[in-house]
Amino acid sequence: MKPRDGLVALPVVYEQNILLGNITRDEALNIIKEEHTNDMERFMAIMGKHANTTYLKTSIWTHFRISVGWLVILAFSGLISDSILEPYEGTLTSLMILAFYMPQAYETPEARQQR
Repeated sequence: MKPRDGLVALPVVYEQNILLGNITRDEALNIIKEEHTNDMERFMAIMGKHANTTYLKTSIWTHFRISVGWLVILAFSGLISDSILEPYEGTLTSLMILAFYMPQAYETPEARQQR
């Protein structure tokens, strides 16, 4: 909904196309922003299933319980990455600049095609 649409209000209807009421464009945009914020908080595991509480009021154990699965997965992926890079440790040590370009090389279109 762009401001240049000229819409002042949107109709709210039942499934049978019976008019229930209307909602102003500003109210609709506020609802969309609020839903987007909630979706992003869930995506980033800030709120999760406990949407009634705020992030800072949630106990440390709840945060730990929510995050521990990802921490274990990331730890194992780090071990796998280390085992893959171990044969090249000498080269990476002598040419440290190569280590800085590894993330960029991983995200090139050619590397994506090989995955």
